[in-house]
Amino acid sequence: MYLEIRNLRNISIGHPTKLERREGVLWIYFKNNIIKIQFELYKTDQVKKRDQFITVKLVELIKKQAIEINTIISSLSEYLIELDTKHKCQYKENKMENVFPDNMRYYFEKIGEGLYSSDYVKMILH
Repeated sequence: MYLEIRNLRNISIGHPTKLERREGVLWIYFKNNIIKIQFELYKTDQVKKRDQFITVKLVELIKKQAIEINTIISSLSEYLIELDTKHKCQYKENKMENVFPDNMRYYFEKIGEGLYSSDYVKMILH
């Protein structure tokens, strides 16, 4: 869906970067709807002797894109929940306090003293 929308965007703004870059292919954008819910693209292929009108319905594209994004996010969410569950099972016997060194409290005290000392505050304010 993303590529479809990107291709339509590139065509409609006159920037067909990787789309049919050969002689005789011309894309023209027609704005035919005042409330901007759709527009038409006209494609003429002089080599294949074919003309084609493509109606781009913006609301439908937005709905399709929303469904696709929802699907991707749901899959990602399920995957992350699964990873979290595995991680919790793997480390459920380990207490969080054992992860940090015993003297961690000392380091936090020193950081706090440094942040709230009058010398530090004066240095920041000036």
